[in-house]
Amino acid sequence: MFNIDKRQIWKQIKALFESDQKYHSLEEQLKTITADIQAALTVLVRRKIEQDPPVNQIDLRKVKLPRVEIPKGNLREANLNEANLNGANLNGANLNGANLWAANLRGADLRGADLRGADLREGNLREANLNKATPFPPKK
Repeated sequence: MFNIDKRQIWKQIKALFESDQKYHSLEEQLKTITADIQAALTVLVRRKIEQDPPVNQIDLRKVKLPRVEIPKGNLREANLNEANLNGANLNGANLNGANLWAANLRGADLRGADLRGADLREGNLREANLNKATPFPPKK
């Protein structure tokens, strides 16, 4: 059995995001998310949050992930402060308690997302689809 320090995994994933962004122009970043970043995110959002170390928060501050595909992802209590999630697919995602302060969610698919307790202050939600997202009440 391997002894894996989960804090090191988070640091390595963050470093992967940062290194990917250093070597691609802004235009390339806005076109696509590289396969390695998408794979890392898929693992990250499918993890069992109850197995996270205590006082551990996913730190994705200021990452640039336009049009990323993470439907039904578990980003509960993640720090996405000032993240660029323009056009991201977050359909059904768990963003309960997430820090989305000043995040760019323009055109993001947030249908059915759990936004209870999320900090959306100063965020850009223009053209975002918030249909059936919580805490937004259903239309009557």
